[in-house]
Amino acid sequence: MFSGPFGQSDEGADIGAAGIDLTAMIDVIFLLIIFWMVLTSFAPTQPRRQIELPSAAVTRATGAGRPIMIDVVAEPIRPIYFLARRWEPAELAEHLASQPLTGRNVVLRVDRRADARLVSRLTRICYDGGADLVEFSLHAAGGGR
Repeated sequence: MFSGPFGQSDEGADIGAAGIDLTAMIDVIFLLIIFWMVLTSFAPTQPRRQIELPSAAVTRATGAGRPIMIDVVAEPIRPIYFLARRWEPAELAEHLASQPLTGRNVVLRVDRRADARLVSRLTRICYDGGADLVEFSLHAAGGGR
């Protein structure tokens, strides 16, 4: 009688009926499936919201004449340039109250380092002054150009 390497006997063993142990392969397959599930990012269930931007033709057609340009720079004192002079937000609000922007478009050319709260306040001032549309543009530091 012959004893195999793992102590089993080969008596009565049929070569055609030899079984293959699939336990280790099944374990590896399940580990790969779990690894794939953990690392794969699944598609979002909700579609992303699309932001509709106005086309250039619509923007030009809504305002009467050329848009009004206002520069906002990153300076603590009088950070707004409009009509070739520097303004404080309160001064500009008073000026726009006396000469409203009704039916006009406004382009705020904003320095990257400008205060976001100031830009938000200035946007509100322009809309309160009667502007139809307020657009934004980035420009380098400095104003009055």
